[in-house]
Amino acid sequence: MNQSWPSGRFIDVEASDTLEQIRKLKSLAVDNHMFIVPGHDPTVWPTIEEGLPRVLK
Repeated sequence: MNQSWPSGRFIDVEASDTLEQIRKLKSLAVDNHMFIVPGHDPTVWPTIEEGLPRVLK
């Protein structure tokens, strides 16, 4: 988690300025037994959609 680095682009902000918030979000997800779904990643979504029926039982 501490090796996270923002890979996107941001308006009027350096990508590195978002690093602390990304780490906080990931930490909250771990603490609450959740996972973060990258909403912009077309490679990840099909895999997540396959697993949702098992998770949502």
